[in-house]
Amino acid sequence: MRANKLNVWLKWGVISLVTLYLFNRFFPSKKPKFTGNHRVDSAISVIDVSLGAFGTFNSDHEQIFEILENLTGSEIKKLHSSYGTRFLHPLGYFQQLGFFGSWGISKEYNLLGLFHKEFDDNQIERLKYIYLSKGCLSLLGGKQKN
Repeated sequence: MRANKLNVWLKWGVISLVTLYLFNRFFPSKKPKFTGNHRVDSAISVIDVSLGAFGTFNSDHEQIFEILENLTGSEIKKLHSSYGTRFLHPLGYFQQLGFFGSWGISKEYNLLGLFHKEFDDNQIERLKYIYLSKGCLSLLGGKQKN
């Protein structure tokens, strides 16, 4: 009798998890955006690839700095406004759609949050220098010189 109750609970648990997964899969909370600007879309792809892998290192971020240096100030602003959010998967990598994000399993980050989560202090300083040279330091929470 006791084993029968355990089987019922296990079945309900599995059915609940599968239902939650399917609901999240077919009704995601947010979809990634594309800007129509090839350079900005390319930057979004580079950032996603550089940060999206499991176990990224500082050397993996070099591509992000290279592409940011080649964008104009207005393109960097468009990048921030169009990037949307990414979700930190419980296994430690970023993805565009949440893994049960609305239930608190995946943590949601915007572009600035991703930078602060993934970059060390030296990389943040390098980022500030690039943004300052493009006139976009305010996007990082810094003050612009007029």
